[in-house]
Amino acid sequence: MVDLAVSAPKPWYREPYVLLTTFSALFLVLAWLAGHNNLGTALAITSTLAGAFYAVQSAAESIRARQVDVNILMILAAIGAAAIHEFLDGAVLIFLFSLSNTLERFTMARTQQAIRALLKLRPSIAWVRTPEGDIERPVSELTVSDVIVVKPGELVPVDAEVIEGRGSVDEAAMTGEAMPVDKSPGESLIGGTMNIDNVLVAKVTRPASESALAKVIRLVQEAQEAKTGDERVSTWIGRWYTLIVLVGFGVYLAIELTRPGVQFHPAFYRAVTLLVAASPCALVLSTPSAVLSALANCARRGILVRGGKFLEIAAKVKVVAMDKTGTLTRGRFDVVDIIVHPENGEAARDDLLRKVASVEGMVRHPLSSAMVSAAASRGLQLPIACDMRNIPGRGVEGTVNGDLVRAGREALFNGQLPKEIVERIHQFQGEGKTVVAVMLGGRSGVIALKDTIRPSTVESIRAIRAMGVEHVVMLTGDHAETATVIASESGIDEFHAGLMPGDKSEVINRLRLQYGPVAMVGDGINDAPSLASADLGIAMGGIGSDVALETADVVLMNDRFELIPDLFRLSRRAMRVVRQNLTISMLSLVTLITLALTVGIALPYAVVGHEMTTVLVMLNGVRLLAVK
Repeated sequence: MVDLAVSAPKPWYREPYVLLTTFSALFLVLAWLAGHNNLGTALAITSTLAGAFYAVQSAAESIRARQVDVNILMILAAIGAAAIHEFLDGAVLIFLFSLSNTLERFTMARTQQAIRALLKLRPSIAWVRTPEGDIERPVSELTVSDVIVVKPGELVPVDAEVIEGRGSVDEAAMTGEAMPVDKSPGESLIGGTMNIDNVLVAKVTRPASESALAKVIRLVQEAQEAKTGDERVSTWIGRWYTLIVLVGFGVYLAIELTRPGVQFHPAFYRAVTLLVAASPCALVLSTPSAVLSALANCARRGILVRGGKFLEIAAKVKVVAMDKTGTLTRGRFDVVDIIVHPENGEAARDDLLRKVASVEGMVRHPLSSAMVSAAASRGLQLPIACDMRNIPGRGVEGTVNGDLVRAGREALFNGQLPKEIVERIHQFQGEGKTVVAVMLGGRSGVIALKDTIRPSTVESIRAIRAMGVEHVVMLTGDHAETATVIASESGIDEFHAGLMPGDKSEVINRLRLQYGPVAMVGDGINDAPSLASADLGIAMGGIGSDVALETADVVLMNDRFELIPDLFRLSRRAMRVVRQNLTISMLSLVTLITLALTVGIALPYAVVGHEMTTVLVMLNGVRLLAVK
């Protein structure tokens, strides 16, 4: 269950770690001004204690877990500096370490804004309709079938179905759809969306813990917890490399003390300097700072990535396989041609469409809905159809204004269609259109419909190829003629048609063997097997689809095809930044360790070099938050 409780974050300047770092800086400056005396020593110790507060807590937790980390290294280095009366150097070390930790916390807090924004989308109280009247009830206590009342200007508390009222709902926060969506009885409401103008009464369809909003929050949380391969390496470095550094410190000190004429104080000072120079803070933060920033940027755009490892996979994808309907296309049919025989004027076309839509309006089918919508868009008033009869697999018939109207497949008419209409049917089918043949009275006709490609499809596919993806492939269960037309319009060279869901998985496995990692883009329902079998499953329009939210590795909240190039662009840039950070960290480590072992640099220089590298790595990662 997702914990949906949220409180307003404190202003950054009131956070305890910011205040302690500020106190550490203040007392450090006072210690430096006081000089090398008892007052300066007291001020330096105070600066050290303020800056080390959280580091000591973390070190204690690591020790209880029988682990070592960079906090232990820094605390031991500060204690070592104090042991040889280098109190000011120890204070500088702890202040800079505290400052880098403060910047790290501030950076990571920025990446949590996506979750906080989502949490704000759901109110804590809902109005529930009861026999005694409308009462307030905590959202967490709502159960399925409770009846809620959503007033204008209020957020929809949970997923529900409208049972009374009509109005507009702003779904932009959850789906990215800019235009308000009209809602009427029988239509669904998504928790987290806003009612705009009229009171809506709705029946709860899911408890708060199982709503689309709760699942989205869980996805974002899982994404921030999941690790990439590079993050696992960083974790290993933070644990085992730290132990190696501690052992190296002891060995180096022992070797120095065995040299003739070497006194303890300078030997211990050099060992502490080496300890600081070899600390892996920058290495440990190289990957998380970049990955979390990229995940936050994705979430802000409506791209929910399940974890850092899937960003890593996205950066390596060589093939993108795509479903046709609802992915490359809009997933709904439009009337594109109307032919009437023997006359073919505009009035004849309107009359044919009016009567066919009257009959089709009694049937629940995507093609029927498209013809009814086309009639409405032309302002046609639909007469009442009588004697309706549905002929399974072939079509429908009914009587409109005394005329028998028959509409459906060519096979419905048993060779009664005129030659001119049959030729038009075959022509439209060759163009990848879906055809409804019609006979009414003494006339016949054809209504051609088409699921058109998304406006962003062509440009997005070009952008995907520009990201370094070598092959873009279409997988569809539709027949080859339609697939050929859609592939040509989309700019796709390779397609596989007539596929069942299991067939798509087999094609993906072949593509992987031939080219490399494969990403599959689908609607998350009939494409669930292929989404699961691909190296990276990307679900279009995942809000409200349980299968999409549970199966896909990436969910596009707002059904926008053009977000796919953004995903590949961000993932590739994130991996570049990770490589940059690892290179910077390794170069800094090698340089500082070499200087500590050869020239014998002073402790403050090792501290500054170490902490400045850590800050540089974090700032380099945070740049991904601002990528447009």
